[in-house]
Amino acid sequence: MKKLFFAAILMMGISIMLMGCSSNKENDVNWDLEKAQKIDIVSADIAEEVLSTLNHQEEIDKFVNRLEIQEWDNDVLPSDAVKSHTFLMYQEGTVKPGDAAASNNELNKVASITSFEGIPFIEFQTKNMNFIFQIPNDAAEYLWNIEP
Repeated sequence: MKKLFFAAILMMGISIMLMGCSSNKENDVNWDLEKAQKIDIVSADIAEEVLSTLNHQEEIDKFVNRLEIQEWDNDVLPSDAVKSHTFLMYQEGTVKPGDAAASNNELNKVASITSFEGIPFIEFQTKNMNFIFQIPNDAAEYLWNIEP
């Protein structure tokens, strides 16, 4: 009897966890790019050459909105792809309770997006992940033509 009761409780617990982890959105993607506090636009030719910086929240919001993140599709990068620009995204580190560094306003790189010449693909990198996405043509044209 105890085994049956334990099995029933276990099955209910697993069911609740699985329902809580499911999503009813088809493209439930949120990379939290709008949390960036600074975006450096870097030349593909010279990695250290910052062409321009977006550091006003209006500019960053416009940048993120123009990327059309919900429309990105995981894909394989064509072998003849040539890098165009890299967009380095920064934000302040998380202050944890008890940290003495609460006044430290240093920005840390949290992600990068690399665009490619003439093709609607990007490479999206975070600290532990690397993805290749095919993006909408409008978003690709925005990245190609962004004013440094």
